Amino acid sequence: MSNPSNQVRSALTKEWIFNALMILMQTKNLNNISITEVCTKAGVSRMGFYRNYNIIEDVIVERIDQVFTDFFDQALAGENFDNYYSTLLFFKCFRNEKILVENLVKSNVSYLLLAKCNEYLHKLATRIVVKTYDDSFKENYIAKFYVGGFYCVLIEWALNGMKESDTYMADILYEFCGVTIPKGNAEKIV
Repeated sequence: MSNPSNQVRSALTKEWIFNALMILMQTKNLNNISITEVCTKAGVSRMGFYRNYNIIEDVIVERIDQVFTDFFDQALAGENFDNYYSTLLFFKCFRNEKILVENLVKSNVSYLLLAKCNEYLHKLATRIVVKTYDDSFKENYIAKFYVGGFYCVLIEWALNGMKESDTYMADILYEFCGVTIPKGNAEKIV
């Protein structure tokens, strides 16, 4: 069993590395950032980096995994889980990671986010959104359609500075799917 102080140290090291990488990506393309630069900016040793990651992309992938884990934990925690709430929660979770999404787009590595959207949102779409179909091939294609839509809308929203509210974004997707939007939705701009 791991020592609790080692777990805390590892969590802090990971957070410092992630934050340093996000700062560096504000001015440099991910492909032009070295592990040494990240470690220097984070104030950690290269050994500290390699204890937690193999390559720089692992830092980003781990963070995206955490965002989706948090998303599912919150979405499934409510008694009244529904598709609208999960759509709204998707935008709330990614608003908290605005800099990450913007940096991915700017560095032309948003495919890392797309891969994780395929992994996580496909499961959700198959389980919740498209279970009305008896045809597994059709179900798979429709799930992929939803995944692509969520991903593309997220990227476009980030490119526009995430000015629209989470509720407005959820309403757009929900309306597109032909479902009545719950009353009391918020204003367009946050």
